[in-house]
Amino acid sequence: MPRIAEMTLDTARPGSERRSVCIALSLPEIDPKDSSGSTYRTLLEFGDFYKPMYIHGDGSLQSLGLALSMLRNLLEIHADGGWVLYYSGTDDTASPDLNLFGKALGP
Repeated sequence: MPRIAEMTLDTARPGSERRSVCIALSLPEIDPKDSSGSTYRTLLEFGDFYKPMYIHGDGSLQSLGLALSMLRNLLEIHADGGWVLYYSGTDDTASPDLNLFGKALGP
């Protein structure tokens, strides 16, 4: 499935080794299990931290919007677990929500 957006970052908990994580969204597609053809799905990947998941919606725009909402939830869970995101190969920290949602999470 073609990806429409992806970003590779480093992540670590304080005092632990960094790990690379690729966060990606696929192009919404018609769900092959829906015979009516009205349900779409978008694949959301979050490295090896979470199992890749299809996010379903009534139409491609809703599927994509719900996938972005789920991404925000996963980023919150990641930060709440003590993980910090860094731009790859730097010590520059990325906003916990990657500034995708207009307002940074946390303090």
